[in-house]
Amino acid sequence: LYPGTGFEAHVDSIIKGAPLLGYKAEKASADPRASAAMPAVCGVEDRNRTAPFPFCGNRFEFRAVGSSQSCAFPIAICNTIMAS
Repeated sequence: LYPGTGFEAHVDSIIKGAPLLGYKAEKASADPRASAAMPAVCGVEDRNRTAPFPFCGNRFEFRAVGSSQSCAFPIAICNTIMAS
C-alpha cells in the first residue's frame, strides 16, 4: 500500500508528535499536453488500479477482488484495525 507522499509526510509528523488531525488532500493540475485541451484539476492520491485497498486523498477505498480470490483476509484486517 502506497498512500502517496503527502499522506506519508503526515504520518511521519504524527510519529514525531504532531496532531493526528489536519491532513488535507492535495490537488494538482494535470497537464493534457495538448493545445486544444485545458488542464484538469485532480487529486494527487494513489490511483494505482492494482492496489486492493488504496488510500485516496481522505479515505481508503475497497476494490473488488478477482473471482479466484477471497476478500476474507482484507476484511479481517479492517475489523482488527477498527476493534477497540
